[in-house]
Amino acid sequence: MLTSIYETSATHLYRELVGERQDNVEALTNMIIKGDRFNDDEALTYSVRIQLLTEYIDEIEAKEKAADAKMSDD
Repeated sequence: MLTSIYETSATHLYRELVGERQDNVEALTNMIIKGDRFNDDEALTYSVRIQLLTEYIDEIEAKEKAADAKMSDD
C-alpha cells in the first residue's frame, strides 16, 4: 500500500513505486509461469499497473538526471 504523499520523502515514494512495480511483475510472472490461476482480466490489470508505474519511475529518473546535469554545468 502506498503511503500518503504528504507524509513521506520523495526518495521513499520512489522506492515504494519501484517496490509496487516489482510486486506486480512478480505476480504477473507467477500467473504466467504457473498458469493454474491465469485470468486475462487480472493479467491485463497487472500489465497496465506495471506500464503506469514504469512511466512514473522513468519520469522521476529523467528529472533527477536533468537536475544533476544542470548542477554539474553550473
